[in-house]
Amino acid sequence: MATTMVQAWIGELESSKEFFDRATRELTEADASFAPAKGMMTAVQQVAHVAQTIDWFVEGITRPEGFDLDFAKHIPAVTKITAMK
Repeated sequence: MATTMVQAWIGELESSKEFFDRATRELTEADASFAPAKGMMTAVQQVAHVAQTIDWFVEGITRPEGFDLDFAKHIPAVTKITAMK
């Protein structure tokens, strides 16, 4: 039973990664600085935010104190990102 659940979770992660890759593979450096409106995250910052969220989730389920819910603390790392590579 546990193995089946783990395999299902792995399948979900792989499916999510494939969707994300399809949605972002056409982004170029020319797209990196695009933001829908002033004050919103740029395209590259959105990509960085997704990566940061995955790290945040893994950390949250593995550390004794759980999830770090101080979201304002996490924003500066994302807003420093300016390039796709």
